[in-house]
Amino acid sequence: MAKGRFSNDLPQSGLPGLRFRRDTQMWVVSLPVPTSLRATLRNARGKPLTRLERSTGERNEGRARRAYPKLLAELEAELQQKSKDAGLNTTIQEAVERAIGKIYEEVVSDEQSLRSVTSIGRQLKTKGGNPSPHSAPKNRLKIKPVESIEGATTQRAAQMSRLLAGELLRRQGLSLSGPELELAERSLKWAITEAGKYGEQIQEIGYLAKETEAGKSLREAANKAKPISIWEVAEHKFQWSSLSESAIQAHQYALRAWTRIIKKTSLEDINTQNLNQFLEHLVTQGWNGKPLCPDSANGMATTIASLIKHQSLQDGLERTKPIYRKIKTDKRTAKLRQRDKATKKEDVKKALDYAYLHEKDRYRWLWLLLIDNTTLRVSESLSLKWKDLAEIDGAWFFDLQFSKTAEGIRYVPLNDRLEKWLLPKKGGGEEYVINNSWNQTKSPKDGAGNWTRSLEKKLNLEGRINPHAFRHGAGGDLAYELPEGLKKKLMGHAGGMTDHYTREDLKKLREASNYIGTDWKPPETNSYL
Repeated sequence: MAKGRFSNDLPQSGLPGLRFRRDTQMWVVSLPVPTSLRATLRNARGKPLTRLERSTGERNEGRARRAYPKLLAELEAELQQKSKDAGLNTTIQEAVERAIGKIYEEVVSDEQSLRSVTSIGRQLKTKGGNPSPHSAPKNRLKIKPVESIEGATTQRAAQMSRLLAGELLRRQGLSLSGPELELAERSLKWAITEAGKYGEQIQEIGYLAKETEAGKSLREAANKAKPISIWEVAEHKFQWSSLSESAIQAHQYALRAWTRIIKKTSLEDINTQNLNQFLEHLVTQGWNGKPLCPDSANGMATTIASLIKHQSLQDGLERTKPIYRKIKTDKRTAKLRQRDKATKKEDVKKALDYAYLHEKDRYRWLWLLLIDNTTLRVSESLSLKWKDLAEIDGAWFFDLQFSKTAEGIRYVPLNDRLEKWLLPKKGGGEEYVINNSWNQTKSPKDGAGNWTRSLEKKLNLEGRINPHAFRHGAGGDLAYELPEGLKKKLMGHAGGMTDHYTREDLKKLREASNYIGTDWKPPETNSYL
């Protein structure tokens, strides 16, 4: 009886990948995507691509069988191209050797499969020659279907042999076609022959049987360490490092850029030469049509290089840390850019006036007021709930428990303006402080960012009014008034005061908060229609 995952009430073709779909009532050709590629290949909904599929356009099984070889070849070519675009990290020869070795290893460890290949091995020897190994990597198999070759015509046997070889290799994570599949098929026959020799010895002398030297080399190939994918390392880092959503998105953005520019996905490919090439490409051409500024390019390179450190901490192996040349900006340009990043007080007043008078969503005005009068990051401001608000010695603080960085976990004081306008809006503990539609989306910060950008255009503002510009503005407000340690603590930067807060510390933070923000009063006229 056939084995596998299928419905008994649907027609079965017996050919690998030729399936009858219940929904369309059509025969389709389906090809599994190797697990090593699923992290890099995504479907239209952004989920890992697990199968490629193409309809034969036929309800009749006979006509579908005639269309099968051509469609299967097209799907294999498509998958092979996707593999190349994703930057598979081993040569075809290394991959086939590992895959054939794993098939050999699984066969000799299964008594029933070993008996089958012992019989098949004798047939292969009598039909002419021992194929020699050649050629490419990954999953599981059952050799038993090869017995279906018996009794078929020579041409039919060759066709079925090719199909079964392709299917077994696909289960190991390889999709081959043409000459590469022919070489892999010969290697597979050679592996079956070697397994058959071992099976013959077991039948003759039992447990005293020894594997041939070729069999031992196949085992070595199967157990050869497989290169680690940067996507696998990143997924582990996401799970174990408690990264924020924005940090995860930054990693994914950098990984997609690296894959497109360098066209390699192995951790071993993160080296000095490739990182320098990556940086140069980002600042001169970009990766999605627009060159990046030096700071963004350097940040992406640092993200990629950090994967080496994470993997070394995970497996305890020492790896060479790549030394790459960071792109520098001249001091004058850097100074001007830093200055231009902050909000301007007149622009903030116009934005607050407009939001107060004309926005039906009152939380947008409240959010603008909140982010202008604190040092909160946009993601922090939108994740706050009223239960995070605490009164300490007569002053009000947001007890921030989650942030982009460890230093970002801090007390954020409410200044006089926020105590006047925000506290009266206080709701239930589980309610968001900014309780609007932004927090019902997958990425709330995008909603806030898009709104502020539209506000900037609508009001023809001269400076920047994006969410991060408010943090630069707060940094500028604090720059000349406070000790550096106190400023860093308020901003959530490394190198601030000790993590332990004394009453005196909290008092200083509350006093310092009044230096932040724009002196604003509600407008009386509709001046910004």
